[in-house]
Amino acid sequence: GSDSDSSSDDTTPSKSSDNSSSSSGEESTTTSSSQPHLKTTDILSLPSIRSTLIRQEETIIFALIERSQFRHNAVVYARGSDLSRDLGVPLGSTLPSVDDGVDGGGGDVDVGDDGGSGDEGSGDVDGSKEAEDNKLSFLEYMLIGTELLHSGVRRYTSPEEHAFFPTRLPPTMLLDALDYPTDLLSTTGGACDVNFNEILLKKYINAVVPSIADGGDDEQYGSTVLADIAVLQALSRRVHYGKFVAESKYRSDPDGYQKLVDDNDAGGVMKLLTNGKVEDMVLRRARLKA
Repeated sequence: GSDSDSSSDDTTPSKSSDNSSSSSGEESTTTSSSQPHLKTTDILSLPSIRSTLIRQEETIIFALIERSQFRHNAVVYARGSDLSRDLGVPLGSTLPSVDDGVDGGGGDVDVGDDGGSGDEGSGDVDGSKEAEDNKLSFLEYMLIGTELLHSGVRRYTSPEEHAFFPTRLPPTMLLDALDYPTDLLSTTGGACDVNFNEILLKKYINAVVPSIADGGDDEQYGSTVLADIAVLQALSRRVHYGKFVAESKYRSDPDGYQKLVDDNDAGGVMKLLTNGKVEDMVLRRARLKA
């Protein structure tokens, strides 16, 4: 099928290694020991980006299919609802300061009529713990808890990974930091720190979920938010990988891009960044996989 065809080039070396190591006998040991030891700099080098993007397509598509098995269940997105009102703060979470915004990541979310009003549980931040607790939706509570766990194993030290609620995560980790390449992104403009997750979370709740899930409620709230988190993390990783793609294209023609930037020609930059034929191919591939 199209899924295996599109991913075979990317995963053949690792699959070969896995298959060899899973068989018994000395042959598997010999094959495994002959494989080169990969460093983080090899895995995140620019030549590997394209193959990674193809695999990410599959992850996103199948995560969306899993989420579509449940109803809209808009109550999981409503802050201060009966579902989330008494949850408190996820264990280990830090409370963001007032200057960091209400939640340190997602921002106010309009969940529509199904989940109570988008204003439920909102209001001015008064700095009290009780007011802060009630501003979390069930999805936000579960997402923060997931990010707390993942941050302990250095997920958000990776250049392509960004938390939805970074101000709620403690700085401590269970594992030592990895040696990531320092030249993947330009240091100009703070590209490494650009985080699109606040916009992504709002778009996902207000546009994506209503388009893939049947309306109404099926009471499968736990399964719903677990599926949501899988989609959100996959989408976030793919969105932020776009920074590496843009950087790679810029390095291929720095003078051309710089001229457009100097002319304040945003449209010209986008035209130079995009490849219509490749975009059409990606869309066709995604439809086949779905």
